[in-house]
Amino acid sequence: MKLIIYYSNNTLYSFAKALSIVHEELIKRYPEIEFQFIDNSEMDKIYQPPGQYSPGNKHGHFFMIIENPENKKYIIVSYWDNLKDVFNTNWDIENCVEILTSCGICYFDCFSNSYNFNYTPISYTSFRPDFDQIVIEVQKQNIARTVPEKLPFRGRVYLFREYLTKDDRFNVLNIEFDHKLYSEYIYELSSNWVNLSLNGVGEICNRDIEIMGTGTALFRPKLNVKFHNELIPDYHYISVDIEDLDKNSCDIFYKQLSDRMYERYNEVKKDLDYIKFIAKNGHEWYKENGNEYKNASVLLEKIDLKKLYN
Repeated sequence: MKLIIYYSNNTLYSFAKALSIVHEELIKRYPEIEFQFIDNSEMDKIYQPPGQYSPGNKHGHFFMIIENPENKKYIIVSYWDNLKDVFNTNWDIENCVEILTSCGICYFDCFSNSYNFNYTPISYTSFRPDFDQIVIEVQKQNIARTVPEKLPFRGRVYLFREYLTKDDRFNVLNIEFDHKLYSEYIYELSSNWVNLSLNGVGEICNRDIEIMGTGTALFRPKLNVKFHNELIPDYHYISVDIEDLDKNSCDIFYKQLSDRMYERYNEVKKDLDYIKFIAKNGHEWYKENGNEYKNASVLLEKIDLKKLYN
Protein backbone atom coordinates (compact mmCIF):
# COMPACT_ATOMS: atom_id res chain seq x y z
CA MET A 1 0.00 0.00 0.00
CA LYS A 2 1.13 3.52 -0.76
CA LEU A 3 -0.03 6.96 0.34
CA ILE A 4 1.29 10.39 -0.63
CA ILE A 5 1.65 13.08 2.04
CA TYR A 6 1.88 16.68 0.87
CA TYR A 7 2.84 19.49 3.26
CA SER A 8 5.54 22.13 3.66
CA ASN A 9 8.18 20.92 6.07
CA ASN A 10 8.95 24.43 7.30
CA THR A 11 9.08 24.11 11.06
CA LEU A 12 9.45 27.86 11.58
CA TYR A 13 5.66 27.74 12.06
CA SER A 14 3.95 25.82 14.87
CA PHE A 15 1.37 24.23 12.59
CA ALA A 16 4.10 23.03 10.21
CA LYS A 17 5.94 21.49 13.14
CA ALA A 18 2.71 19.73 14.13
CA LEU A 19 2.32 18.35 10.60
CA SER A 20 5.92 17.13 10.64
CA ILE A 21 5.29 15.30 13.93
CA VAL A 22 2.17 13.70 12.44
CA HIS A 23 4.11 12.55 9.38
CA GLU A 24 6.83 10.92 11.48
CA GLU A 25 4.32 9.19 13.75
CA LEU A 26 2.23 7.83 10.85
CA ILE A 27 5.36 6.17 9.47
CA LYS A 28 5.92 4.47 12.85
CA ARG A 29 2.31 3.41 13.31
CA TYR A 30 1.77 2.01 9.81
CA PRO A 31 4.93 0.18 8.70
CA GLU A 32 2.87 -1.70 6.11
CA ILE A 33 2.17 1.57 4.25
CA GLU A 34 4.72 3.26 2.01
CA PHE A 35 4.44 6.99 2.69
CA GLN A 36 5.79 9.19 -0.08
CA PHE A 37 6.47 12.76 1.08
CA ILE A 38 6.11 15.62 -1.41
CA ASP A 39 6.99 19.12 -0.24
CA ASN A 40 4.14 21.55 -0.93
CA SER A 41 6.68 24.34 -1.30
CA GLU A 42 8.00 22.67 -4.44
CA MET A 43 4.52 21.84 -5.76
CA ASP A 44 3.50 25.45 -5.25
CA LYS A 45 6.13 26.57 -7.77
CA ILE A 46 4.53 24.32 -10.39
CA TYR A 47 0.91 25.27 -9.75
CA GLN A 48 1.31 29.01 -9.21
CA PRO A 49 3.04 31.37 -11.64
CA PRO A 50 5.52 33.89 -10.16
CA GLY A 51 3.75 36.87 -8.62
CA GLN A 52 0.46 34.98 -8.15
CA TYR A 53 1.13 33.30 -4.83
CA SER A 54 -1.87 32.36 -2.74
CA PRO A 55 -1.44 30.27 0.41
CA GLY A 56 -4.99 28.96 -0.15
CA ASN A 57 -3.83 27.14 -3.26
CA LYS A 58 -4.09 23.34 -3.08
CA HIS A 59 -0.37 23.14 -2.33
CA GLY A 60 -0.21 26.14 -0.02
CA HIS A 61 1.85 25.69 3.12
CA PHE A 62 -1.14 25.79 5.51
CA PHE A 63 -2.34 22.37 4.32
CA MET A 64 -1.47 18.73 4.68
CA ILE A 65 -2.95 16.39 2.08
CA ILE A 66 -2.90 12.62 2.55
CA GLU A 67 -3.77 11.01 -0.78
CA ASN A 68 -4.32 7.51 -2.09
CA PRO A 69 -2.68 7.66 -5.56
CA GLU A 70 -4.74 4.75 -6.86
CA ASN A 71 -8.22 6.22 -6.40
CA LYS A 72 -7.20 9.88 -5.84
CA LYS A 73 -9.15 10.09 -2.59
CA TYR A 74 -7.58 12.39 -0.04
CA ILE A 75 -7.87 13.90 3.44
CA ILE A 76 -7.24 17.63 4.05
CA VAL A 77 -5.70 18.96 7.25
CA SER A 78 -6.09 22.74 7.14
CA TYR A 79 -4.71 25.60 9.20
CA TRP A 80 -5.73 28.09 6.52
CA ASP A 81 -8.23 30.72 7.73
CA ASN A 82 -9.74 31.31 4.28
CA LEU A 83 -10.96 27.79 3.71
CA LYS A 84 -13.45 28.83 1.04
CA ASP A 85 -10.44 28.70 -1.31
CA VAL A 86 -10.84 24.91 -1.17
CA PHE A 87 -14.20 25.28 -2.89
CA ASN A 88 -13.38 27.83 -5.57
CA THR A 89 -9.77 27.31 -6.67
CA ASN A 90 -7.87 24.28 -8.01
CA TRP A 91 -9.05 21.67 -5.51
CA ASP A 92 -10.65 18.40 -6.67
CA ILE A 93 -13.23 18.57 -3.90
CA GLU A 94 -15.20 15.53 -5.13
CA ASN A 95 -12.37 13.23 -4.08
CA CYS A 96 -11.95 14.82 -0.65
CA VAL A 97 -13.21 12.35 1.96
CA GLU A 98 -12.63 14.55 5.03
CA ILE A 99 -11.54 18.04 6.09
CA LEU A 100 -9.88 18.41 9.49
CA THR A 101 -9.83 22.04 10.61
CA SER A 102 -10.84 24.54 13.26
CA CYS A 103 -10.33 27.83 11.43
CA GLY A 104 -13.83 28.77 10.39
CA ILE A 105 -14.54 29.76 6.83
CA CYS A 106 -16.17 33.16 6.31
CA TYR A 107 -15.43 36.80 7.04
CA PHE A 108 -16.58 37.85 10.47
CA ASP A 109 -18.49 40.77 9.16
CA CYS A 110 -21.88 41.45 7.64
CA PHE A 111 -21.10 38.85 4.99
CA SER A 112 -22.97 35.59 5.45
CA ASN A 113 -21.40 32.16 5.35
CA SER A 114 -22.35 30.76 1.94
CA TYR A 115 -20.40 27.53 2.47
CA ASN A 116 -22.03 24.68 4.32
CA PHE A 117 -19.66 21.77 4.77
CA ASN A 118 -18.90 19.08 7.27
CA TYR A 119 -15.53 19.16 8.96
CA THR A 120 -13.79 17.27 11.72
CA PRO A 121 -12.75 19.69 14.50
CA ILE A 122 -9.10 19.72 15.52
CA SER A 123 -7.27 22.57 17.27
CA TYR A 124 -5.05 25.56 16.46
CA THR A 125 -1.58 26.75 17.40
CA SER A 126 0.52 29.75 18.27
CA PHE A 127 2.44 31.33 15.40
CA ARG A 128 5.89 29.98 16.27
CA PRO A 129 7.11 26.77 17.92
CA ASP A 130 9.34 28.77 20.28
CA PHE A 131 6.26 30.50 21.74
CA ASP A 132 6.30 28.55 25.03
CA GLN A 133 9.98 29.29 25.57
CA ILE A 134 9.46 32.99 24.84
CA VAL A 135 6.61 33.09 27.37
CA ILE A 136 8.87 31.52 30.00
CA GLU A 137 11.59 34.10 29.32
CA VAL A 138 9.09 36.97 29.41
CA GLN A 139 7.59 35.79 32.70
CA LYS A 140 11.05 35.80 34.29
CA GLN A 141 10.90 39.59 33.97
CA ASN A 142 8.22 39.74 36.68
CA ILE A 143 5.80 41.79 34.63
CA ALA A 144 3.36 44.00 36.53
CA ARG A 145 0.18 42.83 34.81
CA THR A 146 -2.66 45.37 34.66
CA VAL A 147 -6.21 45.58 33.36
CA PRO A 148 -6.02 48.00 30.40
CA GLU A 149 -8.41 50.93 30.34
CA LYS A 150 -9.15 50.23 26.66
CA LEU A 151 -9.29 46.82 25.01
CA PRO A 152 -5.94 46.33 23.22
CA PHE A 153 -5.50 44.73 19.79
CA ARG A 154 -2.45 44.57 17.53
CA GLY A 155 -2.61 43.10 14.03
CA ARG A 156 -3.44 43.73 10.40
CA VAL A 157 -6.43 46.01 10.07
CA TYR A 158 -9.26 45.73 7.56
CA LEU A 159 -13.06 45.67 7.65
CA PHE A 160 -14.23 45.76 11.28
CA ARG A 161 -10.66 45.98 12.57
CA GLU A 162 -10.13 49.14 10.52
CA TYR A 163 -13.42 50.53 11.78
CA LEU A 164 -12.19 50.14 15.36
CA THR A 165 -9.01 52.12 14.64
CA LYS A 166 -11.31 55.15 14.42
CA ASP A 167 -13.16 54.31 17.64
CA ASP A 168 -11.36 55.95 20.56
CA ARG A 169 -12.94 53.48 23.01
CA PHE A 170 -10.51 50.79 21.77
CA ASN A 171 -6.73 50.61 21.43
CA VAL A 172 -6.31 49.03 17.98
CA LEU A 173 -2.83 49.15 16.46
CA ASN A 174 -1.95 48.38 12.86
CA ILE A 175 1.21 46.26 12.64
CA GLU A 176 2.01 47.74 9.23
CA PHE A 177 2.78 51.03 10.96
CA ASP A 178 3.46 49.91 14.53
CA HIS A 179 5.34 46.62 14.26
CA LYS A 180 6.98 44.79 17.15
CA LEU A 181 9.38 41.87 17.33
CA TYR A 182 7.63 38.63 18.26
CA SER A 183 9.17 38.57 21.76
CA GLU A 184 8.08 42.19 22.29
CA TYR A 185 4.57 41.31 21.14
CA ILE A 186 4.39 38.42 23.64
CA TYR A 187 5.65 40.78 26.37
CA GLU A 188 2.87 43.21 25.42
CA LEU A 189 0.21 40.49 25.63
CA SER A 190 1.63 39.28 28.94
CA SER A 191 1.47 42.74 30.50
CA ASN A 192 -2.34 42.92 30.09
CA TRP A 193 -4.82 40.90 32.12
CA VAL A 194 -7.20 41.09 29.15
CA ASN A 195 -6.42 41.05 25.41
CA LEU A 196 -8.77 41.48 22.47
CA SER A 197 -8.90 39.18 19.46
CA LEU A 198 -11.00 39.94 16.39
CA ASN A 199 -12.10 37.62 13.63
CA GLY A 200 -10.44 38.07 10.28
CA VAL A 201 -10.97 35.94 7.19
CA GLY A 202 -11.75 33.00 9.42
CA GLU A 203 -12.68 33.02 13.08
CA ILE A 204 -9.81 31.62 15.12
CA CYS A 205 -6.21 32.74 14.62
CA ASN A 206 -2.78 32.48 16.27
CA ARG A 207 -3.57 35.51 18.41
CA ASP A 208 -6.37 33.73 20.28
CA ILE A 209 -4.06 30.84 21.14
CA GLU A 210 -1.19 33.14 22.14
CA ILE A 211 -3.39 35.20 24.44
CA MET A 212 -4.50 32.08 26.31
CA GLY A 213 -0.95 30.75 26.21
CA THR A 214 0.36 33.82 28.06
CA GLY A 215 -2.13 33.17 30.87
CA THR A 216 -4.16 36.29 30.11
CA ALA A 217 -7.90 36.52 29.49
CA LEU A 218 -9.03 36.30 25.87
CA PHE A 219 -11.84 38.76 25.01
CA ARG A 220 -13.56 38.23 21.67
CA PRO A 221 -16.83 37.89 19.75
CA LYS A 222 -18.44 34.53 20.44
CA LEU A 223 -17.01 31.74 18.30
CA ASN A 224 -19.06 29.47 16.08
CA VAL A 225 -16.17 27.29 14.93
CA LYS A 226 -15.77 23.98 16.76
CA PHE A 227 -12.71 22.38 18.36
CA HIS A 228 -11.76 18.83 19.24
CA ASN A 229 -11.90 19.93 22.88
CA GLU A 230 -14.63 22.52 23.29
CA LEU A 231 -13.60 26.14 23.82
CA ILE A 232 -16.37 27.35 26.12
CA PRO A 233 -17.51 31.00 26.00
CA ASP A 234 -17.41 32.84 29.34
CA TYR A 235 -15.35 30.03 30.81
CA HIS A 236 -12.27 29.77 28.58
CA TYR A 237 -12.71 33.26 27.10
CA ILE A 238 -14.86 36.35 27.64
CA SER A 239 -17.43 36.29 24.86
CA VAL A 240 -19.59 38.90 23.17
CA ASP A 241 -22.86 37.64 21.69
CA ILE A 242 -23.38 38.62 18.05
CA GLU A 243 -26.24 36.45 16.79
CA ASP A 244 -28.93 39.14 17.09
CA LEU A 245 -26.94 41.93 15.42
CA ASP A 246 -28.06 43.41 12.09
CA LYS A 247 -25.93 41.80 9.39
CA ASN A 248 -27.68 43.48 6.45
CA SER A 249 -25.70 46.67 6.77
CA CYS A 250 -22.00 46.90 7.57
CA ASP A 251 -22.37 50.36 9.09
CA ILE A 252 -25.12 49.25 11.45
CA PHE A 253 -23.38 45.97 12.25
CA TYR A 254 -20.08 47.67 13.06
CA LYS A 255 -21.78 50.21 15.30
CA GLN A 256 -23.80 47.57 17.15
CA LEU A 257 -20.82 45.28 17.63
CA SER A 258 -18.44 47.99 18.82
CA ASP A 259 -21.06 49.24 21.29
CA ARG A 260 -21.67 45.76 22.60
CA MET A 261 -17.97 45.01 22.98
CA TYR A 262 -17.47 48.27 24.85
CA GLU A 263 -20.43 47.56 27.14
CA ARG A 264 -19.28 43.99 27.80
CA TYR A 265 -15.78 45.12 28.67
CA ASN A 266 -17.12 47.74 31.07
CA GLU A 267 -19.08 44.92 32.76
CA VAL A 268 -16.01 42.83 33.46
CA LYS A 269 -12.95 45.07 33.62
CA LYS A 270 -13.36 45.92 37.30
CA ASP A 271 -13.95 42.30 38.28
CA LEU A 272 -10.37 41.06 38.51
CA ASP A 273 -11.40 37.78 40.11
CA TYR A 274 -13.56 36.94 37.10
CA ILE A 275 -10.81 37.99 34.69
CA LYS A 276 -8.32 35.76 36.51
CA PHE A 277 -10.85 32.90 36.43
CA ILE A 278 -11.13 33.21 32.63
CA ALA A 279 -7.36 33.58 32.24
CA LYS A 280 -6.69 30.45 34.30
CA ASN A 281 -9.24 28.35 32.41
CA GLY A 282 -8.03 29.59 29.05
CA HIS A 283 -4.45 28.80 29.98
CA GLU A 284 -5.41 25.28 31.01
CA TRP A 285 -7.16 24.82 27.65
CA TYR A 286 -4.02 26.05 25.89
CA LYS A 287 -1.81 23.57 27.74
CA GLU A 288 -4.07 20.70 26.64
CA ASN A 289 -4.66 21.85 23.06
CA GLY A 290 -2.62 24.83 21.94
CA ASN A 291 0.97 23.92 21.04
CA GLU A 292 2.28 21.88 18.12
CA TYR A 293 2.64 18.69 20.16
CA LYS A 294 -0.96 18.83 21.39
CA ASN A 295 -2.18 19.65 17.88
CA ALA A 296 -0.28 16.67 16.50
CA SER A 297 -1.79 14.43 19.18
CA VAL A 298 -5.31 15.52 18.23
CA LEU A 299 -4.60 14.99 14.53
CA LEU A 300 -3.24 11.51 15.10
CA GLU A 301 -6.39 10.66 17.03
CA LYS A 302 -8.62 11.98 14.25
CA ILE A 303 -6.88 10.92 11.01
CA ASP A 304 -8.55 7.74 9.74
CA LEU A 305 -6.55 6.33 6.82
CA LYS A 306 -9.19 3.66 6.15
CA LYS A 307 -11.36 6.37 4.59
CA LEU A 308 -8.85 6.59 1.73
CA TYR A 309 -9.48 2.97 0.73
CA ASN A 310 -13.28 2.72 0.95
